Amino acid sequence: MIKYPISDCETKKDKLEYLYQAQEKLRLEHNKYGKDKRDEKVTRDEWLKYLKDTFKPKSKQIGHAIAEIRETLGYSSADLGDNEPEVERISAEKVSYKKSTRYTVDLGDITSG
Repeated sequence: MIKYPISDCETKKDKLEYLYQAQEKLRLEHNKYGKDKRDEKVTRDEWLKYLKDTFKPKSKQIGHAIAEIRETLGYSSADLGDNEPEVERISAEKVSYKKSTRYTVDLGDITSG
């Protein structure tokens, strides 16, 4: 389940922006945890537990939600076909969403189930 900010995350595009921010934050958290593992600040077992219990479930949850919204917005490859300008526009939108700081993402608001 993903808990969106209630006040200003109303449209599908708002939610998509939030999700891409969450995906990026999760990626950065994963990289930090991986570095801590390499630097032996966390054990192998802690790393594997993080992957199994935190990273993978949240990554799947975010990815699934992104896919659902992209489908409803007509952003799927099947919908776009060879429309190169639209593909480029959507790609640029995704990049801007990942860099956005519009929302304060709390990864604790993303839970499996």
